[in-house]
Amino acid sequence: MPVLAIGTITVCMGNEQRVSLRGTAYVPSAVTNLLSVDKMVEEGFEVSFSDGGCRIARPDESCVIIATRKEGQYTVTACEHNSVDAALTAVENVTKAQAQALLEHERLCRLNVDGMRKMARMGLVPGLSTDIPDLPFCEECAAGKQSKPQLPDNGNSRAPRPLHTIAFDVVGPIDPAAPAALGGARYALNGTDSQTRFRWTKPLQFKSEVTKAISDLIYPSRRTTRVGSSRTCEVTMAQSSSTLNSKHSSGAWESLTSARLRTRLNPMGWRSAATGSSWKL
Repeated sequence: MPVLAIGTITVCMGNEQRVSLRGTAYVPSAVTNLLSVDKMVEEGFEVSFSDGGCRIARPDESCVIIATRKEGQYTVTACEHNSVDAALTAVENVTKAQAQALLEHERLCRLNVDGMRKMARMGLVPGLSTDIPDLPFCEECAAGKQSKPQLPDNGNSRAPRPLHTIAFDVVGPIDPAAPAALGGARYALNGTDSQTRFRWTKPLQFKSEVTKAISDLIYPSRRTTRVGSSRTCEVTMAQSSSTLNSKHSSGAWESLTSARLRTRLNPMGWRSAATGSSWKL
């Protein structure tokens, strides 16, 4: 059973005596109140058992508690206080308010404190106090927020080299469709290289174009990698005119590849040539 708070309470006995018990655990799920003999002895009480019951008293007899035996248990009968302040000190009042707020937090499906206060101000929940203190630590909320860390942009990867492993995802259908400059596309193909985290995006008009679009993206890049282009360059993707289709884009890529092989351009020259071209993805 979870313990929500530990503090000091004052118990009012039937003979108008009040007993303060320190180190009392607040457990809402408990079905009854329990007194620990060991704790009573630590507080300076003397505990004795007999056939007639249990006697708990201070050495100076200033406070005497009698527990009657019933069905194998010793029971102490207490009476209600006239006010909450008589039973709890200021510290325990705060603890009780936090415990009540935590209970409302659970009833409202783990809603945060700001949300609870807003609902109380708007009167959306009958009986919800507007004076809601900060909540204690909630294990369920902490467990619910645990998640696997996101993949770093530059870190260890299961792919040994660029273009070894590529993940693709299809988005769509998109309504309304893309503008005419993108061919009225209703789908988008997203690709991510696992080693470099480089990303592609290509608009598609029909979902059946996915296979061809993947081939158009992968094969030219892998051919460039096989012939020895090991430097990764960032290419500026400029929006092309509506007359430039994907076939022309593929031809431009192959033309740049052939030009680099023929002229033996250095990486900086290759980057300049690629940056000056128009691409449609």
